[in-house]
Amino acid sequence: MTDMDSTELRCVTLRRDLTELQGLLISVASRTGVHTCPSWRYPDRPAWHLDLPALLQQELEVEEQNQDGTRELTLLLELIVDRLVLLLLTVERFVSGASEWWRGGVAPPDRDINGSSVSVSLAARWLWERLITSYGRQEAPEQDLQKGIKKDMGAQDATTQTGSWTGSLCSSCMSTQTGMRVVCDAVMKLCQSQQLPSCLSQLRSDVGQGPGHPTDTSRWAANMARDLTRVMRHMERLEGEVVPLKAELEQEKQQAADIAASLRNAKAELNSTVRRLQSDHERTVQAMDKERLEVIREKVKCEEVIQQHQETVRCHMSTVSNLELKLRASETQSRARIQEMEKALEGEILRARKAKKDLEGAWERVRDTKAQAASQTALANNLQKHVQAVLGKQASLCDRVAQLDTECEQLREDLGMSEEKREGLVSEAAFSAKACADLREQLHSAIELARQEEKRREEAEEAIMDRERALSALQEQQRLLICHPELHTPTELIPEYSGDVLGDMERHIQANTTRVRILQSENSRLSAAIHKLRQRLPKPTGRVGGT
Repeated sequence: MTDMDSTELRCVTLRRDLTELQGLLISVASRTGVHTCPSWRYPDRPAWHLDLPALLQQELEVEEQNQDGTRELTLLLELIVDRLVLLLLTVERFVSGASEWWRGGVAPPDRDINGSSVSVSLAARWLWERLITSYGRQEAPEQDLQKGIKKDMGAQDATTQTGSWTGSLCSSCMSTQTGMRVVCDAVMKLCQSQQLPSCLSQLRSDVGQGPGHPTDTSRWAANMARDLTRVMRHMERLEGEVVPLKAELEQEKQQAADIAASLRNAKAELNSTVRRLQSDHERTVQAMDKERLEVIREKVKCEEVIQQHQETVRCHMSTVSNLELKLRASETQSRARIQEMEKALEGEILRARKAKKDLEGAWERVRDTKAQAASQTALANNLQKHVQAVLGKQASLCDRVAQLDTECEQLREDLGMSEEKREGLVSEAAFSAKACADLREQLHSAIELARQEEKRREEAEEAIMDRERALSALQEQQRLLICHPELHTPTELIPEYSGDVLGDMERHIQANTTRVRILQSENSRLSAAIHKLRQRLPKPTGRVGGT
């Protein structure tokens, strides 16, 4: 248990004591009258005109900065001292007036009291002096009364002393016996509630409901002292049992606080893990979307490049086919021309041979035909030149064909490189598709993992909600037991272990808390009853007084 909890518990106890003390003051004042004196805590105000709840609230509002509760504790103690001083002064004034009235004199005047100059010890000393003085003044009447009682006792036997007395009693004896019976009833009820044997119950059954003999008062007081001693021993034994329970309760509360802290840490870690997984999932989805878009763009670009290369290859193929067709056509034309030229040359050669034969045959006519021969020679030279030109054209056509073959080889090489590039792009596209498929699988696995984590988080939240509902139910049950302690029947239960360590510890803590609070409530009731009995009963002096 922390210091703050201990301070709050003390404040609650002091508030209850202050309330009971104020009620006792009102009860005493209703019989003795109001004693007008200044307050010990507030010397400038009358003690009977203090509004304690309003003053307490006002003082606490002024001291709001004090957060540890010590100011409230100090204020409650000061108010209790103030009420005790007022109670002692009221009783002292009543005792003084009663003693003078019994003696047939006049009550002494009130003391001159100046606020906080009166302490609890001083008021108690004044009360003691009044009691001693009144006791000394009443010794003579009491001796006469004792003589009369002895005469009456000599005329009675033991049975008449325990039975109902038929004689007459004075008003003081009657009030004393009535008060004694009320106190004895309270003590007997207290013993019955704690299941303790009572000497007063047997005496009450012997005496009956009628008025008793004046000498029975001493028996009532002796039996009451025995019962009160038994109750005090029982209270001490209960306090001895409560102390280890308090220590165990503090340990259980510390363990519960540690477990709650670990639960909060686990919940925070779970939430951080879920948030981290969600952020990782979002980043992964965004990265995969970006990569998918990039792959799609690369694929589109590759398809465009492949289409461009295919168009280029088609253009090159069409150009090569056109060139091949042109080459074939030119070769055909060249061959046809060469054949025609060869045929023409053969014809010319034949004609030249024939002309030579004619020249040989008609050498003689050469001179005659010299001009014709010269013309024929010029024609032959022209034909030879034409043949040489045709041969040059054929050589140039062959060179052109060689160039076209070279260009065709280059186009074939470019086509092979384009095919290799296309195959590389196709392989890259396949690799990109495979990577995209892998990324999709990773995305699906991440989504599945996120779903599992979400399911675990929901299960954890459901478990936490179940624990909170169980805790609220236990708190409600605890509140009912505290408000109505008569419903509680203390029995020793064997703890059940369900396997859930946390749940078992929480139930054990709640059970111990309930037991301690019930014992504390019973202890406070017993203390209040004993306090009231001590204030109402006179101290045992060995003499029978009040008559």
